[in-house]
Amino acid sequence: MKRLATLLVVVAVLASFLAGCAAPTPEVVEKEIVVEKPVVETVVVEKEKIVEKPVVETVVVEKEVVVEREVLVTPTPEPFKPKGEMVIALTTEIDTVERSNSSERNAINASLQMYDTLLTAPWYGPVEPGLAESWEISEDGTEYIFHLRKDVTFHNGDPFTAEDVVFS
Repeated sequence: MKRLATLLVVVAVLASFLAGCAAPTPEVVEKEIVVEKPVVETVVVEKEKIVEKPVVETVVVEKEVVVEREVLVTPTPEPFKPKGEMVIALTTEIDTVERSNSSERNAINASLQMYDTLLTAPWYGPVEPGLAESWEISEDGTEYIFHLRKDVTFHNGDPFTAEDVVFS
């Protein structure tokens, strides 16, 4: 008896679950709407006389209506965002923050966080674009032409130009 009751409950739960998964069937609603709008029909009776008479038109509109169930969506929580400031300890003091003027690794690591370069050279692959979108090398390898990104500005809002590259 207990088994039969359990079996009936399981069958009822499965049936309700499967019924909820079924695709909604479209419901066709037919409704006749009489639209009365004045439509002017021009009839020429004589050469100079024009008579206007109103026309009443009946239009049948068919529209397919699909009845859907409401689906509740649980919002995903916002991802973790760190707060405050991060302090990094270095083994020695850096000698400068100008990367081009230093050979010390700690200074280079610090300057990488502050400056963008024309190109980047990752440890694991080929040279990649940075502030330069692309570049060309002359046949003899003595000249490089860099095509700079247009969407770059300095912290004060000034645009990034070729003169800035020459200066630095």
